[in-house]
Amino acid sequence: ADPADVEIMEDWQRPLMEAMAEIAARGGGDVLEDGFGRGISASMIQEHGVRSHTLIECNAKIAEQYETWRAGYPGADIGFVGDTPPPTRLPVRRPPPTRCTSRSTTATPVGT
Repeated sequence: ADPADVEIMEDWQRPLMEAMAEIAARGGGDVLEDGFGRGISASMIQEHGVRSHTLIECNAKIAEQYETWRAGYPGADIGFVGDTPPPTRLPVRRPPPTRCTSRSTTATPVGT
């Protein structure tokens, strides 16, 4: 079955998703959300207000729904990462890339 056509959420999960969105958005910082699904938790996160919100979705069928959802949040700093990024992707502030070495337990910024 096509993952876009499969039931991915039940009604009893909404209060749990709302609680998680509230916690994730606490402080109004930057949120990285793995999985767009139907955009329900993404909408909840936007309603709480965050500095930036980056979504990851690897299913092209589900990713197609992003553009319609994104239009409802003009001016918000929302980025998208996936196999098929939407054409109107807004820039997202990202920290410098890091590399890990086997001798160190901390990440070292690239170029330092």
